[in-house]
Amino acid sequence: MNLPESWGVFVLVGIVAAIGFFVFWTYVKELKTAPLGLRITLGVLRFTVLFLLVLVFLKPSISFRKERVRKPNIVLAVDVSGSMAIKDEYRDPTVVKQLSEKFGISEEDLSEGKVSRIRLVQEALNLNEQDFLTQLRDKGSIRVNEFELTNKTAVTLNATGISEPIDKSLANDVDSSTKKSGDEKKEVIDGVQTVRRDYDLDLLPKGRGTNVWLALKEALETTQVSSIVLVSDGQTTTEDDPYNIAREARKKGVRIYTVGVGDPYKTKNVWVKDVIVPSQAVNPGDPFDVLGIIGFQRVDTRNINVELVRQELIGNNLGPEEDPLTQLVTLPAKTDEDEQGIVEVKFRPALTQSGVFRYRLRITTEIPDEEKTEDNFAISSDLEVTDEKARVLLISGAPTWEYQLVQRLLQRDPTYEVSCWLQSMDLERKQEGNISIDRLPDTLLEMSEYNAVILIDPDPQKDLDKGFFDLLEKFTEEKAGGVMFMAGPRYTSMTLSLSKSDALRKILPVDFPDSSTTLVGFDGAASTATKMEINIPNVNHQVMRFFQDQNDNLNQWQAMPGVYWSYPAAKAKPITKKLIEHGDITLAVDAENPRPLLVAGRYGLGNTVYMGFNGTWRWRRVGRQAHYFDAFWINVSKFLVANRSLQGSSRGTVDTDKPNFEIGERVVFHANLLDPQMKKMEVDAINSELRLGPERIATLKFKKITPGEYEASWTANMVGSLDLKIDIGGAEVKTSVKVDVPRAEFKSTALNVGLLREIARESEGEYFSIDNLQEIPEIVPAATRRIPQITTPEPIWGMPEVRRDFLLLCFLIPFLFLTAEWALRKGFKLL
Repeated sequence: MNLPESWGVFVLVGIVAAIGFFVFWTYVKELKTAPLGLRITLGVLRFTVLFLLVLVFLKPSISFRKERVRKPNIVLAVDVSGSMAIKDEYRDPTVVKQLSEKFGISEEDLSEGKVSRIRLVQEALNLNEQDFLTQLRDKGSIRVNEFELTNKTAVTLNATGISEPIDKSLANDVDSSTKKSGDEKKEVIDGVQTVRRDYDLDLLPKGRGTNVWLALKEALETTQVSSIVLVSDGQTTTEDDPYNIAREARKKGVRIYTVGVGDPYKTKNVWVKDVIVPSQAVNPGDPFDVLGIIGFQRVDTRNINVELVRQELIGNNLGPEEDPLTQLVTLPAKTDEDEQGIVEVKFRPALTQSGVFRYRLRITTEIPDEEKTEDNFAISSDLEVTDEKARVLLISGAPTWEYQLVQRLLQRDPTYEVSCWLQSMDLERKQEGNISIDRLPDTLLEMSEYNAVILIDPDPQKDLDKGFFDLLEKFTEEKAGGVMFMAGPRYTSMTLSLSKSDALRKILPVDFPDSSTTLVGFDGAASTATKMEINIPNVNHQVMRFFQDQNDNLNQWQAMPGVYWSYPAAKAKPITKKLIEHGDITLAVDAENPRPLLVAGRYGLGNTVYMGFNGTWRWRRVGRQAHYFDAFWINVSKFLVANRSLQGSSRGTVDTDKPNFEIGERVVFHANLLDPQMKKMEVDAINSELRLGPERIATLKFKKITPGEYEASWTANMVGSLDLKIDIGGAEVKTSVKVDVPRAEFKSTALNVGLLREIARESEGEYFSIDNLQEIPEIVPAATRRIPQITTPEPIWGMPEVRRDFLLLCFLIPFLFLTAEWALRKGFKLL
């Protein structure tokens, strides 16, 4: 009740007492003139009216007692690292049968390694009869975290029976992340279309390592967390100790339930992981490497024999096996009983005939105890050997050492036909080359007879007009021709500053400074050489490749002679490959970028190379018989002619930064596309299909960067050789990439049951296999809290729902009672 304050209370009491005394006095006076029943009735009426009036004066209020049910948070931490893309070959028949019966997957697929770990997780969450997430939501709100080297919340699901999540920071996530019951979403995992119901969980392997410690630490920091469910293969690749977090969870009363995914059986085994051949066609007699990658685990044998077998592909059939090449491979010394690793083996076969060939690498050494014979061989992609001769147009402003040596090298090579145009030569003398010419091409048809054009410090005042440079741009852009520009101290400054050479600057893969920029260090050669800075990520680019092994390649390039003179280009253009930079940062034109010396790129359909220095003739002293000088210029030539010889009249090209990727890496596809009229495509976007074998993995949208130039990206989330195909209406543009498990994830891939059991034990939780996931909700503690809440007192008269009653109480009832009293008094002739 709300009572009047201070003196008002006493006044009220006094008034009530006076009225009460008056009523009592009246009835005493009337004792002799009225019957007893009447006196009682009148007294009740009078005192009721008095009580109602006092009640109104006191302004009564009302409050309510409520009880709020609050459920805790449960964290479901799911491993999405690269190792979750592994497809285990399950050995235990009992396990195979259990998984097959639980998830409806054939025993054959499980035994032959056709089902990834992440697919098993998805299947376990999808089972309608299991309703794992639904049952778990009865115990609390669920925060689903995806973890690898990092950890992030993928979705938050409210507990059933509550109106808001306990963790208020997740309130905004709930509406946007949850779906109405019955919603479905289809996706392809391991080439199998699955249906994900109710919850938008994109569980795809994307991480390049695993940090179980971080996953548990951030789960434990969730507001009012009661339990953690960790789904993983238990292979952590960081040094952080997850047991410490498990013990901390026990102190806080949080239990960790671990769920193991994968095959724990650690076999003694050696297997062939991959066989890699050159992605570009080679010519008969060309030297090339076939690289084999061999995996091993728990093998006592140190030396194994491997064979490389070649077969010609004739139509859709393979010809007979040719005599194999054999090598003895020594495995690294054993340091850990469970250690896994890889070794590489290189073959350099010789091919003297054209055709399409396929290589097979196999292990012939028997590995005692638990050998997996079906993994002891692997097949390469197809290698094209073509006797097509590449024709090169070599233009030089003066008979420099580079010009003389390169034209002789290409003339000696049986796979090239070279036409030379030495601008300083007398007109009466015949130009050099396999095919001598008496003028430069002046139409696109004539230019298209060549595969590549190499410009060595050309003189822009002789023979090279605006029409020639414009022709060179069309040759590169539309006909997939290759263009290389090698700078020199005589003419380059003039060539790159004239307006007529705008098209040349446009196609080269570097930006140049304004003509007003001071060209520091340009006027003359230095007296001492400056070291070349090799861009390590691109050291195995086709132009740079002396060896297949990246470390061998890098070591050789770092041993090459330095640079005495270089042209001050500003920086490499976007989407190009910086191969070599100047070692003296003080000579940089762009403060944020060292001076580029060697850059490879693409313009339209053709490949381009910029070489901002001369003096490669000094490389002839390195190696036997000028091996590295010759290898470099042959590499450059092959890179320039590759698209012209392979694409021909193709309407497009698509490629990636490198041919091989690891799980979790971002794969960026660059495409140059032409319409049926061989003009640059202008549509804003083009769809493409990414496939693993016959199964479609994803649909990628190529977005226009500039007319004819498109780009799309995809995060590698499955292992295998994938093919990308763009349908541009009447023509297809294709490329392929290989995706493998990250090296850090590959060291040990078997399910680490011991780690997961120990984490569960330290936190007083429990370990489960993935096929028993549905048992967890039953043992997760409810931890429901009932919180009483009393509302603020609210005056009854102000409540809308009691206003009518208020009028009845305050006016109608007193009025009726007083009327009844008056009528009784009149009837009995009382005062």
